[in-house]
Amino acid sequence: MLIPLLTDHAKSVIGRMSAAAIENYDELKHFLLTEFKLTPRKYKNRFDSAMKNADETPVLFAARLRSLLMYYLRSRDIGNSFDKLCDLDHQ
Repeated sequence: MLIPLLTDHAKSVIGRMSAAAIENYDELKHFLLTEFKLTPRKYKNRFDSAMKNADETPVLFAARLRSLLMYYLRSRDIGNSFDKLCDLDHQ
């Protein structure tokens, strides 16, 4: 059911998987997330370059910024540690 919803790029990537692995949702999900995983630098660049879209309210833009920041912090394994957050500028 999921395959028709994937992008053309994702469909071509899963072509490297076995048919049995494609039918296993957890294996398919793990494979795609591994293939398309963004680096912390990419997450930070997306946050830094984010601009409000013309059709986006300030509240929606703030929510999108928050999501981008949370993805970045998660990719850097910050968790709820204030000390780790403060140490980001030293890395």
